Amino acid sequence: MKIRCRVLPLWLVCVVGAVRAQEPTIDLTPVRAKTELTDEDRGLIRAFVNQRVAKATGGDAAEARRAADDLRAAFEGSDAFKREYAAACLEVIAATYKKADLLPATRLLAVVGAFNLVEAHNLFLEALQDERVGVRAAGAAGLRNLRPKLAAAGRDVVAKVLDGLKEAGKREKSRDTLKTIYAAMSYFELSSAPDTKANIAALLELLEARARQYAAGTVSAVGADDTGLRIAQSALKSMDETERQRLTVIAASMTKYAIEQYTSPATKLSELSDKDASGELLESRNAIERLIMAGEELLVTLVKPEKPPAVAESMRKVNTDDMLSEWKKWVPLLQKVVNQDFTLKEAPAEESAPGEGS
Repeated sequence: MKIRCRVLPLWLVCVVGAVRAQEPTIDLTPVRAKTELTDEDRGLIRAFVNQRVAKATGGDAAEARRAADDLRAAFEGSDAFKREYAAACLEVIAATYKKADLLPATRLLAVVGAFNLVEAHNLFLEALQDERVGVRAAGAAGLRNLRPKLAAAGRDVVAKVLDGLKEAGKREKSRDTLKTIYAAMSYFELSSAPDTKANIAALLELLEARARQYAAGTVSAVGADDTGLRIAQSALKSMDETERQRLTVIAASMTKYAIEQYTSPATKLSELSDKDASGELLESRNAIERLIMAGEELLVTLVKPEKPPAVAESMRKVNTDDMLSEWKKWVPLLQKVVNQDFTLKEAPAEESAPGEGS
């Protein structure tokens, strides 16, 4: 079957090109320095933003990149101009990114992130609900980078953001995105953190939800929680005994699961060759290894045994028998501290290596 290609007449090509060439270039220079803006000025700003957002989501890749760069670069001028310009960008982009293709959608969210405005947190929280992992990742990254501004905005704003991140983390399927969500929840390193206890509560709730998923064997984004455990470890000085007990159970549950997966003769993660295995399997193995190291390091800090067991050290030597023996030493220590049994379960005859999340 022949497919006929229609060739546009030269005159029509010229007309289309002329129409594009005649599209007016909107110049914001006359309004940038103004300290009071008129309705006409606001209309000019809105027209500029609409024009550039339309191009940023269009089919011409080079033009789309230029339009996004224009949107970012135009955020320059008086405070009054920047307020109006940012408000227009937030409104137009919020109404556009959901319907845009993945790349322009993430590019537009990055433009908003470059403004570093507290007002952007609602857009980023909304992006965490998107079906596309790239959009969710962009939302999480935006909230991570906004932490100093959000902290300065006060407890109510931070509490709202932490709640959104916590709930998004419970359902996240991507390893990298979940790591970014954990990072976005870490206000502990900021001197201006408004409510450390609320931050700890949100982080522990997410980690506990993830620990239950590990225990039930229903976990996605396997291994991403080393980031959460390390962030929790940085906040230990602000935790009371009950919170430390909860964190001990979390770390033990995750580490137990990771050891079972790593040492299983069915998954054979410990035997993977860097040369021969697929990239997905290698990343799953590496994520499990990071979780074992972070989990045991945290347990040593929390439990403070006289002679700490050395699961991670045995793992680095690729000795799974020793790993199992070293974990057996942890079992009575943990039983004494939290009154729970973390004995490893026997590996099933056949089991698929964990590969979710990237």
